[in-house]
Amino acid sequence: MIVTGLSWIERRLRPADGWLPFLLLLAIILILTLAVVDADWVPEVSIVFVTGFTGLALGIALARRPLGWLPAWLLIIAYGLALTTVLLGRLAPPPNVVLRGWTPISEHIRRNWGLFIDRAGGWLAIALGEGRSEETVVFAFAVGLLAWLLAAFAGWTIFRGRRPWASLIPLTLALALNNYYSQAELWYVPIFVGLLVALVATVGYADREAGWTRRKVDYSGEIRIELLVYSGAIALFLFFVATALPAINFRAISDAVLNRPAVDQAERTLDRVFAGVRQPGPSYLAGEGALEAGGSHGTLPRTFLLGAPPELYETVVMTATAHGDSTRAAHWRGLSYDVYTGRGWAVSAESRESVAAGQPIRLPEILATTAVTQTIVSTSESGRIRYSLGLPLRFDQAVTTRWRGLEDLSRVEGQGGFYTAVSRLSAATPAELRDASLAELSPALKARYTALPDSIPERIHALANQVAGESDLPLTPYDQAKALEAFLRQYPYSLDVELPPADSDPVDYFLFDLQAGYCDYYASAMVVMARSLGLPARLAAGYLAQPAGSDGVQTITQINAHSWTEVYFADYGWLEFEPTAAFAAESAPLPAPEEQDVFGSEATPSQNPPPIPEPARDYAGFFWLLALLPLLLVGWWFWRARHQPWQRPADRAQWAYDRLQRRAGRLGQLVQASQTPAEFSDAFLLHLDHLNQRRLARRLDLVEIKTEIRQLATAFAGWQYAQHKPPIGEVADSWRRVRWRLWILNVGEDLRGLWPNRLSKRE
Repeated sequence: MIVTGLSWIERRLRPADGWLPFLLLLAIILILTLAVVDADWVPEVSIVFVTGFTGLALGIALARRPLGWLPAWLLIIAYGLALTTVLLGRLAPPPNVVLRGWTPISEHIRRNWGLFIDRAGGWLAIALGEGRSEETVVFAFAVGLLAWLLAAFAGWTIFRGRRPWASLIPLTLALALNNYYSQAELWYVPIFVGLLVALVATVGYADREAGWTRRKVDYSGEIRIELLVYSGAIALFLFFVATALPAINFRAISDAVLNRPAVDQAERTLDRVFAGVRQPGPSYLAGEGALEAGGSHGTLPRTFLLGAPPELYETVVMTATAHGDSTRAAHWRGLSYDVYTGRGWAVSAESRESVAAGQPIRLPEILATTAVTQTIVSTSESGRIRYSLGLPLRFDQAVTTRWRGLEDLSRVEGQGGFYTAVSRLSAATPAELRDASLAELSPALKARYTALPDSIPERIHALANQVAGESDLPLTPYDQAKALEAFLRQYPYSLDVELPPADSDPVDYFLFDLQAGYCDYYASAMVVMARSLGLPARLAAGYLAQPAGSDGVQTITQINAHSWTEVYFADYGWLEFEPTAAFAAESAPLPAPEEQDVFGSEATPSQNPPPIPEPARDYAGFFWLLALLPLLLVGWWFWRARHQPWQRPADRAQWAYDRLQRRAGRLGQLVQASQTPAEFSDAFLLHLDHLNQRRLARRLDLVEIKTEIRQLATAFAGWQYAQHKPPIGEVADSWRRVRWRLWILNVGEDLRGLWPNRLSKRE
């Protein structure tokens, strides 16, 4: 049945020209996709694996159907656009989301679709303007769609049009461009050329053979073998030629084309709109100067805070003066992180825009804000990040803004050490923030700022739900954030802590093992726990605001570097939270007196947070010991067996006799070196007769082993002195029957020595 079914499937799927052309074309597509992935153009470039092979399958399938080229290619283009969008937008929900029903599925699609549109829209805005974009999703989309179209075209033209060269020329051109503009390995080229020649020869012969069959021309089947031999030789020759080609300098030829003004202008434009292309690494970028406030370049916790050397207290990084209602401001904000990797934080792809002096920064409008003017003097020679209290609205100098998507400001950079900025702070009250709904958030923002890696330990999610998710009364997003903030402030603050192990999640290590730390741990833990509850949150880095002197100037030193949590509320924007225990939580609005009883007579979750979990105990060593104990015992048994002198029969006889003498000595029998084996056995048997008066000895029936003891002594003497040796098997059998009874008798005598009176009375 199974064989019949497989045969039917093979007949249905078997190409008309056989499997060899299909396999060769499949190998060519594989080489091309491997070369593109090896070039590492963008983090999402691995999409070509799926689009390339799927496009090839669809092209071959449509080539075998009675369908015209126009409807076929409309289908190919439509499916290519759809598949590439689904893959890059991550619109296909994972199985755990599918099992939860339609509502989570639609929410997953809506969020990821919004993020995809936001990323593509941000790129388009820069492409139509004068900025510089590091966004890679559009380039990845073009590469994925191109791989789909090239593979589908190859399958269509070979299996429908019978024109292998027409299909392979675009593939060859794609490989040449990929390897010319990238650092991909050169060995792809000779293999590709060899496969190409073999495919052309195979398809050409199959076409000739079909023609001969139609015209009923008689031909020999040996032609196919000769064809394969000749084509293999040609392919091998071209393989070596292609290997030698990289030694030829084509730069002079290419310069004649590439150095034209139109080509140069096109390259400048592509470099501007695809600034993130050919940046190796994961799907996020640390960003140049990303952590000037801490210098960790995308990795938290920052090691420079550990130990707090005295020079950090004294190194001044900037002085600042604030004018206006700055009582709510607690942080000099530099930048924010949106990607939690499970090992630390990173900045996703950004776009850059130049903003002239005095021109407004295009921040989205929010409610309940207050403006603050500040003057900053930076003393750091490498300082490019423009710090401000809250999000900046404009600067008195030309600056470069960095954006995620369309409206998500990441940071601002500028030149020079003196500048004035106007920024905005939230003036929203707790009552207003409690009215903010998660349903009103944009899908792109929710997708970006609630994302967590799959490696997050489950106990972090459980703890977040225990602190702010499970309650008799439904908590608003604001109350959930305050509950998390109050809970984390119970952890002791300390700079004297160890870094987390390399294979552990820093947040998990802080919450359950370390249970003490500094700002990076607190802020990261609150962001991860907030995202676990569905709250859009991110980590912000900069400096902690300091008390102003008599002249109104704040002096910020290196040791004031700080990180905190920002949570987004619909209509009110990003709000700062301070989960670090050592600093006052004044950045977020506090409840007014008339709002203290908003929960009735019950205390708010932030007032009575649950206790921190008990430190995790590491039983790994104990379990490893239990797991290894059987192996140790087995190893000991093998070692003991190898070290027993049983390699020769004489050694085995001597070993058994030696063990017999040791047992006798432990039972009180005096073993003398001058005794012959017969004398020793006689003396030992007399001693056993004396021991046989005791109850334990009688139960062991020592009379039965007397013969075995004599045989052991006789066998030892025979192997030592006799010409005709006794059977060695009898020695092993005799010792096996003797040793356990002597061992039990030995244990009984030892116990008798411990309690002589009690055992004597019983006997």
